Amino acid sequence: MQKIIAEAKENHTITEHSDGYLETSVDFSFSAPSAAMAFVYGSGVGAFDKWHNEAGVTLRTLLAQADESVETDAAEDAAQPQTTLTDEIPEQLRGVLLFQARNLSAKMSYRGEKQWVVLAGSQLRGVDRKDTQVSTRKIIAEAKKRHELTEQADGSFVINRDFYCKTPSAALALVLGGEGTDALTHWHNEDGVKLRALLAQAKADAPVAADTAAQPQSTATEEIP
Repeated sequence: MQKIIAEAKENHTITEHSDGYLETSVDFSFSAPSAAMAFVYGSGVGAFDKWHNEAGVTLRTLLAQADESVETDAAEDAAQPQTTLTDEIPEQLRGVLLFQARNLSAKMSYRGEKQWVVLAGSQLRGVDRKDTQVSTRKIIAEAKKRHELTEQADGSFVINRDFYCKTPSAALALVLGGEGTDALTHWHNEDGVKLRALLAQAKADAPVAADTAAQPQSTATEEIP
């Protein structure tokens, strides 16, 4: 760490203040939270308890929650926003996909692999039905605490931020409270073309992109819980 800091001083990417503390002017990357803590604090011991998010939740707790979510229904993936876009979007899937049924109206946007986004302003059916999945109830409860949705007079909710899901079925399950099995026919574009047909068209057109295989491609980063 002393070597890293010495080199950073020479490169003017760290500034030393009169009180002896150092301030970085660029991002520094490390292979582990403990290494990052050692860079900041001088010791990496207890890194999982010392790092925390803005709400004060420690990294140890956040990682434990991420491990637990792997075991839950796919709809629970929508509870944590994600920002990394991973792959080129087929032309057929560009734009907004719609769901309209049961007095609900929702919009979804495809942002890449495992990036199906239920857009802000969409309606969620609510949690007043017995068949609402436990995972959806948990998502809505947590979103309520964060003031990320508004309850309507009929018991439905309108979300005020985007919710990211790994599959179209998970996105539909979030909207309907657990009925995402027929997502490929329920989601459609503005022209009424169903997602199943859009995916089939994208697959049929895939060989056209083979000519670009020789071009360098950026490496996607590991998905972050």
